[in-house]
Amino acid sequence: NGRLPAECVPASQLAAVRCCSGEGGKPNCTSPCSLEVQSSTRACPATRINAFASNWIEARNECSARGQRLCSESELTKQNVCCGGGCYLDHHLVWTGQACATPRPSALEASTDEMTPLQPGGIALRCLRLTTPDLQLASFRNDVDAVAHFDAIQKRLKPWSQDATNYTRTLAGRFKGPWIENAWIDTFSRRWGHHRAQGGKLRDLFGDFVPLFVPWTDIFVAATYKTPGGLIDALRRVLRPDVAYITVSQVDAGLTGSGKVQMATIPNLLVLSAGGFGHAAVPLFKQTERPLGNLLRSEIWLATFRGSESAPDAFRSSMKRTVEATAARRGWATQVDVGVGSIVNWREQMRDTRVRLSPRGCGRTAYHLMETVQMGVLPLHVFLDGDQSWLPYPDVFKHVGFASNLSGLPSVLAHVSALSKQRIVRRRALAILSARTLYTMAGTMQQIARFMRRDGLHPKDHPQLLPPSVSLSELTRLVANRTVVDTSHVDAIRCVPLPPTPRGVLPTCDEKYTTRT
Repeated sequence: NGRLPAECVPASQLAAVRCCSGEGGKPNCTSPCSLEVQSSTRACPATRINAFASNWIEARNECSARGQRLCSESELTKQNVCCGGGCYLDHHLVWTGQACATPRPSALEASTDEMTPLQPGGIALRCLRLTTPDLQLASFRNDVDAVAHFDAIQKRLKPWSQDATNYTRTLAGRFKGPWIENAWIDTFSRRWGHHRAQGGKLRDLFGDFVPLFVPWTDIFVAATYKTPGGLIDALRRVLRPDVAYITVSQVDAGLTGSGKVQMATIPNLLVLSAGGFGHAAVPLFKQTERPLGNLLRSEIWLATFRGSESAPDAFRSSMKRTVEATAARRGWATQVDVGVGSIVNWREQMRDTRVRLSPRGCGRTAYHLMETVQMGVLPLHVFLDGDQSWLPYPDVFKHVGFASNLSGLPSVLAHVSALSKQRIVRRRALAILSARTLYTMAGTMQQIARFMRRDGLHPKDHPQLLPPSVSLSELTRLVANRTVVDTSHVDAIRCVPLPPTPRGVLPTCDEKYTTRT
């Protein structure tokens, strides 16, 4: 698009779309934008395309639907015709209407004969169709082709991998990982390497998916909270529109942050998100906390919180005012501190509370949610009105903690206040037992492995850690004996439609990260 040299590529490759009209006179150039970047000066796609990543036929049909045509190379490169004022398409390859010699097929391409339609009952298609109902995907008939495609992706994305020479791991507070993205990459790269050496198939580990091993958070933070140069173009070149991909990310605002890669424009990429923006929630881990010992400990406070104001629109301060006003009316004892200095001694405050407020942070969740569960304290996750909660393993979490938007917080606190001591102790025991298994990094890797090989959207196995029939005395015994409950039968990850672009992902939120030197 006036910035990159022209290339001769297969019609199945993905590139951006610009349409031209006007013969003999001044050409008129139109940029169909994705929904996330539309404005009064930007045109909505006339067909169901990804205007940043469409194949040649999709691009041609889009322009035809507008009564236009694909631009010529001269129009795209001529100053003040198609460059600037579009949908951020400058510096991206854009389709032209000109034919060229057919290039030799590469490992990124596969003929129609080498692909077979993906079965609609599998987890990949069923999960992704919650967001894109008419999505059509295929799988490789031959595992050799699937592995070749995986290898080609690894090679193309190596500059943004953990093997890159300039790679640095993110440091937050005093914690420098491994983060969940690192655990995903390390665990499954190692498993695949061993399995491959034994003659195993890619499908054996990843099911219908081809994995993307990219440390999204690390490269975003290392690039000073910007999308690393060249990454977007590499993704658009290497990903096929008909293959199911899977990755793990904890970035608040999507894969690369700052909204540069609109996830809705890659409908065949399933994101397991710890940060709050993806197709399924997984835990957001930081350091591991030790559980509090006494299940029958005292409860001086109904609800407590001590933390910084790292949330949009002073949300945590609004939560503080809501809790304090409600407590004053109901005669409850609460202690909610919000501010830079309020994070001191937060662990001590948790010993004497019935429920711990765990409000969202910059993204839809926060580190404190998992810290609370690991300590055996009941979390109350608080999220924005008009938004949604982001809870890992929701069918397990509902037996451990609580969730509410800001408006519903008074009624949820009333419910917590009315619970019997026995029910509180039961939840504390389940929190500790869950934190030993599911809410650990190793347990989460086990859940991801089960998820990728799942046959359907809703597994047959019961999603709870333990059946409701297990008595309180038995739960207490399991906690006291430091029992690690077998979770090999549990399928706890749940798919949801891709939520709206996160509200409140502000530049100041990114200050929570610093990079290791």
